[in-house]
Amino acid sequence: MSRSRLVIGINLNAYRASLGKIRREKYIKEYETIIMYADGSTAPARTKEPRHFIQFPVNLSSLSEDDRRQRLAARKPKAKKIKQEIIDDNFDLNQYTSMFNKRKTS
Repeated sequence: MSRSRLVIGINLNAYRASLGKIRREKYIKEYETIIMYADGSTAPARTKEPRHFIQFPVNLSSLSEDDRRQRLAARKPKAKKIKQEIIDDNFDLNQYTSMFNKRKTS
């Protein structure tokens, strides 16, 4: 048998890709994402990283004064409220003495 007959006899199928190195320069799979623009409109796009949603920043100079103040106030850290625990010290041992006393059996 000649060598050319052996090469022709090899079956090239879907499993061939798992036998060797992938020779693509770019990875083909891209992920579907939704891009939201500053005006609120959305558009579908494909990205390399798996993201569901991308939102572009709003240009603060194009907003009205009230909207700009609201957005800047939302960026500032909120003041944390200190929780005070109220401890109830009205425990009376005399209420529970009947449970601790042994009963006399006759």
